[in-house]
This record gives sequence, structure tokens and C-alpha cells, in this order.
Amino acid sequence: MKKALCLLCSFLFVMLVIYCSVDYSLLENKRCDSEGKCLSGYICDRATMTCIKEGSLIHPDASTSEDAGEDTLDVKDVYVPDVEQDVGCIPTNNGKEICDGIDNDCDGRTDEDYVCGSCELASSISEPCNESTNCDRCFIINGERYSCVSFNGGDFSWMRESDIECDSSKSGKVVRCENICRVCDGTKYNDPFIINNEACDGKDNNCNGLIDEGDICGSDEICVNGKCVTKPCFGNEDCPTGKICKNQNCTICTDVTDDKLCGSGKICVNNSCIEGDCHQNSDCQNGICVSNKCCTSCCAKKEDCPSEMVCKKDIGKSIGTCETCIDFVDDWLCGLGYICENKKCIKGTCHPSRPICLPGMICVNYNCCTPGPNCCNNDSDCKANMICNAAHSCECKTLFGDCDNKYDNGCEKDLSSDVNNCGTCGQKCVLPNANQKCVSGICEIESCKPGFRDCNNNKSDGCEINITNDLLNCGDCNVQCLLDNADSICSNSECKIKACKPGFADCNGKVEDGCEINVMTDSDNCGDCGKRCPEPKACLNGTCK
Repeated sequence: MKKALCLLCSFLFVMLVIYCSVDYSLLENKRCDSEGKCLSGYICDRATMTCIKEGSLIHPDASTSEDAGEDTLDVKDVYVPDVEQDVGCIPTNNGKEICDGIDNDCDGRTDEDYVCGSCELASSISEPCNESTNCDRCFIINGERYSCVSFNGGDFSWMRESDIECDSSKSGKVVRCENICRVCDGTKYNDPFIINNEACDGKDNNCNGLIDEGDICGSDEICVNGKCVTKPCFGNEDCPTGKICKNQNCTICTDVTDDKLCGSGKICVNNSCIEGDCHQNSDCQNGICVSNKCCTSCCAKKEDCPSEMVCKKDIGKSIGTCETCIDFVDDWLCGLGYICENKKCIKGTCHPSRPICLPGMICVNYNCCTPGPNCCNNDSDCKANMICNAAHSCECKTLFGDCDNKYDNGCEKDLSSDVNNCGTCGQKCVLPNANQKCVSGICEIESCKPGFRDCNNNKSDGCEINITNDLLNCGDCNVQCLLDNADSICSNSECKIKACKPGFADCNGKVEDGCEINVMTDSDNCGDCGKRCPEPKACLNGTCK
């Protein structure tokens, strides 16, 4: 019996693995496809549109269709389990079914409530995890369930559920999935809520582990026990600028009913206390209300209107209305020193589109000016070798300079080739022992003076080597004057023997091999060149013995 049970469990586990490697959407207790199909061995319960095992449907109260001549069902199909509860089974996982190949709840079925759907058996996770990942999506790896969450304000990642289970050590910590937040309260998570901006309500609205943090109340308020409260006031002087003291609370004014609270000479307009004495014409005993002030002759002039508008009056009328200016024909209505541009009154004396200026002048930034250092529209408005920049000022072209500070002759120096103004005005090319030149604004060595060379290829120190007397560069760069057994000297770019070292002599007269003879041991030159020892004597310490 035990052997048979083992074989049955093995078969069920193998079938589970096979099922989890195919289309998970067609397994038992999963949705049928759009054509009402399931995998082999399963049929679609069309009452619930879920896949169940074959033979699990019963058809009570079947009736016959007289019109079609075939049996049809007049009631919904009913699902009946085909396996009875296993009496000898010992529940695992507290009797809750999970996807592990075991009948955890001992109902004779394996993994029936939780298999291979949104929670997938896998050996690794390849899907990305971010704030838009579905909360129901999870993976089971080696019996451990992984979900996509952000824990306590960290980055979104796949985490083992055992690592985010709520316990007393995580009290107050938060777990976020998609746009849903939960807070650990001792041993369980509270009801999930949708993430929102932080508000003064005693809750962690933005799911960052902090409650009622930041500036969430008014400038004169603080958040206390989930409510924004203010300190009592006794006059407007106790309140911030722009607020009034109303019922011992600093607040903005509401409407005309708060005019008196604004103080003498002020009224409430658009929730602000401003200087004024009227809201509408009926508030004025005489005249009309203009800019919240009663005026008997409004608008009589431009100043009675907002700055960008003009006062237009009918012929023969002294009072007009504030209107938007149209174009240059309304320049005079904008006032002296102003013009109408883009239907607004702005400071200026001319229009770029209609540059009406005196002869010899141009219109720049809505003002007439004589072309010069700070007045240009095009390069042609500037002097020689100059351009007109975005600020409408003349500046030198690249590698040209105004070295005499005279605008009339433009940028007269070519800084690309002038050795006295190389790259910038006054920058002279002075390279030691060299004839210099200026190339693209950089000082270069044109040639070295006689007897000198640039051996380090560093133009900044010019031709730094005197090859007429340098032992390491004698006659040319890197030509060494270091003769064997001799004190060498470089003279007039030639390497010479200054003196032979003790015990040596230059017997062949050739400079290149230095003092080639050891007169202390050479029997043909014993003690000096040409002194030969007669046989059988030998030369010892410069003496024939």
C-alpha cells in the first residue's frame, strides 16, 4: 500500500512539473482560453470558465430539445471533486495548499488551489521588478515564494516573503507593491491603502515609513495628532503677511464681509487685503470703481489703466475704457517712451518690424541707436573683423583682437600669426635660443639659433641645449661624449679627450675609443705608449720585470 502511495505521489509530482512547464493559463482551476479549450485531461466548466478534470462535471435535470432533437442542459454544470479526503494524510503548511508537489490540506488533491498561475515555479527570475509590476505576480524557487515589493522605502526588487513578514521587529516598517502601501503593526500588516501625497491625518500617506512629515500645513500652522492647528491671534499684527486675524485664527480674507477685518483703507479682493475702497460701481457715491478705487473721471488717462493696457476714449469724451492696445497705431496711447508691441505697452521708441529711426540709426531692442559696440543687428553693423552677438553687441571674430582699444578700426590684430600678439593681445612669443613663430594663436619654434637644439620637444623652453659643450648632446641631440677610461670634453660640438684616467693612455690617437691602453699591464706599452718589454720580461705596474 505504501509503495503504491509513493508511486502515486511521484506520478502527481511529475505531472505537476510537466504542467508548470507549459501554458499555465490552461491548467486546472485556471481560465479556459477564448475558444473554451483546456489542456488534455481537462475540460472547461463554462459556468465559471475554468479548467477542471474530465469526469468532474455532473448534469442534473437534463432535458431534451424538441427543436434540435438532441440532449441539452437547462442548468449550469456543477463541479464535484473526484477524489475523497485522504484519511491517513498529515496536513502540512498549517493545512494551506501551496505549490510544492504535496497535498498540504489533505483533500486528496495536490497543488489544486495554488499552481503555476500568477505565482510561477521557476529556477530563477528573469522578469523586471518595478512599481508597475502586478502585486499578484510571484515566483516560487526551491519552495520559497518571491514577490515584487519596495520594503521600507527602498528600491523595488524581488524579495522572499519570509523576509518581509510582519513581526514585532518590523513594527512601523512599510511594504509597497504597485501603488498600494501596507504598514506593519506589531505582528500583522494593516489594511492596504493607495499611496498619496503626505497629509496631516496621522497616516503614512506617501509610504515612506514616516507619519505626517514635511510642510503639510499652512505657513502659520503645524500638524498635531493628525490635525493642522494654528496659534490663536488677537490682531492682524499677530499673523503672517497676507492674512487676517478672524475668530482668533490667522486666515485669508474671504470676501466683502471681511473688509473691516482688513483694516482702515483696505478691502478684501481675491482673498487678499489690498488698498481700496470699492468692489463695484455701486460702492461709489460718485463715478465708477476703477482698480478698486472710486474715481469720478475714469479712465481719463493711461495711468488709470493696467500698465499693459491703454485708455481709449470716444471722440469728444473725457472718460474712456481700459483696453488692449492693437499695434503701432496705439503707440501714442501707451505714453511717452512706450510703444505697443504684441498687444502690450512696453518701453521703447521703435518697432523692429517698422524701424522708423533717424538717418544713420537702427532699431535694436525696441530702441533707436547708432551702430556701435553695443548697437547692432547684423555683422555689417560692426567694424572690421567683428561680429554681432546675441546681445546685439559687436565682438571680435575668433583669433582677431582689438589690441589698441579703438573701435573705429575694428579688431585690427590677427592673433593667429602675430608673434607680438599670439592668441591674445600683448602675448609675445619669447622662446629661449630660438627663432619663433605664431601658428593658430600658439607660439612655435621656427628654428633654433646656431649651436642650440630643442632636444626635449618642449616648445615652452625653446632650444634648451647648447650642443657645442653638452657632454650628453655633443654636436646634436642625444649624441653622448663619454669616452672610455678618459675625462671627456665637448668643445665646439666635438667630443675630445681632456685627460686619460691614471694607468691608461691613448696610444692610437683615435678619440672614439678613448684611452684604450692599460700602460700598467701592456708589455708593448709598459708605462707609456711604445715602451715594449724585452722577452722574457713582463709589464707589472707599468714596469718591465
